[in-house]
Amino acid sequence: MSPRTPEQFEEIRQQSRARIMEEALELFARQGFHNTSISQIAKAANVSKGLMYNYFASKDDLLEAIVRQEIEQGEDLMEILSSTTHDPYEQIQMIVTGAFQMVKTDLKHWKLITMLALQEEIMQRMSELLRQKTERGLEDAIRLFERMGVPDPKAEAYLFGATLDGIFLHFLSTGPMGVDYPLEQVQRSLLQRYEPYKTTTNED
Repeated sequence: MSPRTPEQFEEIRQQSRARIMEEALELFARQGFHNTSISQIAKAANVSKGLMYNYFASKDDLLEAIVRQEIEQGEDLMEILSSTTHDPYEQIQMIVTGAFQMVKTDLKHWKLITMLALQEEIMQRMSELLRQKTERGLEDAIRLFERMGVPDPKAEAYLFGATLDGIFLHFLSTGPMGVDYPLEQVQRSLLQRYEPYKTTTNED
């Protein structure tokens, strides 16, 4: 057997890191951050405790990596939100469609993320990182609704975010794996709210 290449070693490293993060997410979500130890995470990920510290300096470092990964998964939607090259209604369509698709793709994962986000300790530890992303998203949404011609863009930006959060929380909490929730119909109804603004762009 030929020795592994640096590329193969890096692939193995990334796979191990991803497995640790996924197991940590499940334990943090189900047991709570404070009640989960590094030893428990290492056992669940089938790695030694010593190897864990080769990937993450601490439990806080591991939590931050998980949160940053989730933020990065939404970066494409953030780019759409901040764009001024698309028609505003088309932007809303792309954002809503993309967000709904993300949740449907891996329901178990998003249930765990929701459980994690609802923990007060997690919000306190990640407050600054989450605040920065939330403020950026709110500012971009306000500009988008201004371009669309919505009467109160700031209120609409808050409502839009709260509506998406509420829909997904309801979806994740109903039925076995959400199968009983009319997600497609809800998505269409949300987009219908903005159909009157299809031809109102208010471009500068």
